[in-house]
Amino acid sequence: MIDPALSLQIGEGTSKNLEEMLKAMDGKTQLPVFQSKAGRTILGGGGVFPDIFSKNDTLTLLTRVSIQKGIFLEYVYSFLNNEKENIMKNYKNDYRKFGEEFNVTDQMLDNYQKYSISRNIWNEAYFEKDKNYIRNYLKSLIAYTLWDNNGLRYCFAKNDEPIQVARDSFLNYKNILFKK
Repeated sequence: MIDPALSLQIGEGTSKNLEEMLKAMDGKTQLPVFQSKAGRTILGGGGVFPDIFSKNDTLTLLTRVSIQKGIFLEYVYSFLNNEKENIMKNYKNDYRKFGEEFNVTDQMLDNYQKYSISRNIWNEAYFEKDKNYIRNYLKSLIAYTLWDNNGLRYCFAKNDEPIQVARDSFLNYKNILFKK
């Protein structure tokens, strides 16, 4: 357990994250905790406490099984059988333009749902929880199928929350490193 006085200094969110890190260390919770002159939390024993946290992406069973069984990729192949010409006409070889302009529509999600149900894999509550991830994943797989890894990485990174948090932190690095 963290010293309550430290919890007051570092705030509730940071305190909770620190508690989780300490629990993950197999009960070795006796590490000294220091504050640098700039206000950064430093763990004794060589660890530096992260300055930035992003929500941990924990995918539901629906999404994990759909990835493992190739349901997403099968749907994308089916989708591209009908739409590849239109997509290539609009975006040619420009996966960046595709990443900026193409959107997975609600109609596409409905069609994906029907496809997934036809494969006996579906859970509405899990789908709602992972909907944004699924939307981004489908778009990324379309880009992968058409433009290989460059398309996949560009589209996936553009909408992946942990990557966005990391990217945004670079713009704010002075405030992070030298907070007063």
